[in-house]
Amino acid sequence: MTDSPSPTASAEPVHAATERQRLQPDHRREQIMDAAVACYLAKGGVEATMTEIAASIGVTRNLIYHYFKNQDALLNAIFEREAAALNDKIAAIPDGPAEEVMTEVVRTYLHYLAERTEALSIMLANPAARSKLKGHVHENLSLILERFSDSLHLELTGGVRSAMKAAADFLMTFAAAEHESLALAEDEAVALCVAVFRTAADGGSRYVAALKAREDAPARDEAPEK
Repeated sequence: MTDSPSPTASAEPVHAATERQRLQPDHRREQIMDAAVACYLAKGGVEATMTEIAASIGVTRNLIYHYFKNQDALLNAIFEREAAALNDKIAAIPDGPAEEVMTEVVRTYLHYLAERTEALSIMLANPAARSKLKGHVHENLSLILERFSDSLHLELTGGVRSAMKAAADFLMTFAAAEHESLALAEDEAVALCVAVFRTAADGGSRYVAALKAREDAPARDEAPEK
């Protein structure tokens, strides 16, 4: 006679199986995204088909479509993952003297892009991919501005925000244009970008202070002469 499993004995395996099923989709999504990036690198562009991506990891094309409805959704997920990973690195930088925080934030940003030069070059060659990436990059820049404003004790309003936003745009433009060369002169690139942010912070603060001084100044006597 075969013993029937007791409810207590069967509870743990069922829970373990449920846990595996819950984690498996996340793992599969990561696997598909990794495979897509590898295919883009192999083909030198984002023209790799869903069939090619599926074949590279031994799954069916239908399984790819189960997780990503089309290539646009797949590209967007890849960029979201990259932006989130960079945000985590920037957020993990400890507080400290303003210059140290600014230097470390800029270095982290530039170094992260330099590590991904080949993949970014290939994906950014596609206009649609460039458009998708731009929105995610602005998320990174928003966090950078937040870290800088905290370390410099700045209130990001009015002219200060405009000046710092312009500096962030410079960082994005410089990094995109120079990403293939950043590793060759990283210290100099970091110093340049930090100087731009420092100039923007100082100049924006002086601009706001000048506006406030003029607003608070006593009004001139404009009464007509008798």
